[in-house]
Amino acid sequence: MPRRFSIVIPTANRERYLEPALLDLDAQEFPPDEYEIVVVDDAEEPTSREVVERVGTGARTRIRYERREGPRGINASRNTGIRRSSGEVVAFVDDDCRFAPGWLAALARGVELAPRAECFGGPIRACLEPGHPRSCGRDDFPITVLDHGPSDRYVDLVFGANFSVRRSAFDRIGLFNQDARLYGEEVDWILRLRRRDGLVRYVAGAGVEHVRLARDVTVKRMLRGALTKGANVARFDAAQGIVDPPAAVFRRAIRLSAHALVFRCWSAATHALQAYVYAYHAARAR
Repeated sequence: MPRRFSIVIPTANRERYLEPALLDLDAQEFPPDEYEIVVVDDAEEPTSREVVERVGTGARTRIRYERREGPRGINASRNTGIRRSSGEVVAFVDDDCRFAPGWLAALARGVELAPRAECFGGPIRACLEPGHPRSCGRDDFPITVLDHGPSDRYVDLVFGANFSVRRSAFDRIGLFNQDARLYGEEVDWILRLRRRDGLVRYVAGAGVEHVRLARDVTVKRMLRGALTKGANVARFDAAQGIVDPPAAVFRRAIRLSAHALVFRCWSAATHALQAYVYAYHAARAR
């Protein structure tokens, strides 16, 4: 019998994040026979199998391990999870998220209250271990966050760390684009859905914490990520015809740079670098 929810977790060599996430998801205040957890390993070697099997041995709900089919990347892992699961709603979450016990119940209520919506997402809050580079607090760290407010409502976009889709929507829209780069993996699919008159619903009560350990938030990692994301976002926006004017982006980069120097804020410095890279690639794409 198909379950109501399949929770799909793409992962690759991130066991220190994955195990707490699995324990949180198994402890949901939700009937255990109404959801399953499918971990899709995107690593070259099956490094996550031991964690999944160990946690799954004593789990309340069904936890399964699958190897990614197709090219490496999160979208191929998501597509594998869709094919290897049976839930009426497929919930995609990141392996570095933490979940309150009422997360799935809140998501289920949001889905039931919006029968016309095909895509759902909830708040994503950053949770950083102390010891990360200095930030003044004005600019978010370069980690996916989302806050559309305290009430459920229809929105343009939600993000892949906390992102659910009715299975029937994949029959209508198709699966994820496995050629997508670092940015735009789920955004590309949501835009396709909206172009086919699909609705996206924000579920305020179904929030998650997006966790980073201090050793994964270093200046080198932040700046390297800004170089990659700036280029990929510009290419994605150019392909979609939604490029921000390079001059406006460049002015924002200068303001961020000034703020980073005055307040010794590495978060602002990271956003500034990403903006400079975006402006460069956006100008080339014109």
